[in-house]
Amino acid sequence: MKQFLLHLDETLALGKKFILQDLDETHLFILSDILETLQSRVDDLMDQINFPLADRGL
Repeated sequence: MKQFLLHLDETLALGKKFILQDLDETHLFILSDILETLQSRVDDLMDQINFPLADRGL
């Protein structure tokens, strides 16, 4: 997930840089005003990589 966020920041995918500081291996300090937009992008990503149980034939 951190790599995804770093990619969004580096490519300006949300319209501007939003990472203020890379704290450690698993934590980032980000702008608070981008949080809602960022949550939406993460939700979209999770929807793309998760499959409903009905689609698995279970």
